[in-house]
Amino acid sequence: MINKKLLSSFLNFSQQQKPAPSFILLYVFTWLIWHNQIFTAFFSQTGDVIDRLMAAYQSVEENQYMLVLFLALLFLVIRLGYNYIVFKSQQLVMSVDDEELLVRGDQLAQENDDIKALMTTLTNTQAQLKRAQEREKQAITEKNNTIAKLLATQAELEEALADNQLLAQQAIIK
Repeated sequence: MINKKLLSSFLNFSQQQKPAPSFILLYVFTWLIWHNQIFTAFFSQTGDVIDRLMAAYQSVEENQYMLVLFLALLFLVIRLGYNYIVFKSQQLVMSVDDEELLVRGDQLAQENDDIKALMTTLTNTQAQLKRAQEREKQAITEKNNTIAKLLATQAELEEALADNQLLAQQAIIK
């Protein structure tokens, strides 16, 4: 499989290129290069413009339209092939991105499940904390009640002891 970085660099390169010429321009350009002796004969001939044009026309023995057409078609096919490769590369990059989005979607779904489990654990922990706080408050109130009873009992005991001492002192005095 082709590497995604390689495809993206190829696409960046191809998108920065100028558009290729049309078929007619390719044909004319190929014909002019193929028959370059027309220009050399035109400029090397002496005489009037008509004499030069006639010499240039006669310098091409056979015009070879079929060969020039074949070369122009070959260049056109190469250009179309290049455009097709660019198009398929873009599709492949897009499909790779779609696959990554699907994988990320699955990961997000798993993360959502993890978050749901975490939230459930958090709510359970909060409920346990509330129960523990209620038990702590209940224990504090019970402790305070017990201390209050103990202090009340101690106060009664001290009163009883004081009464006993008074009675003992009164018994000694009598």
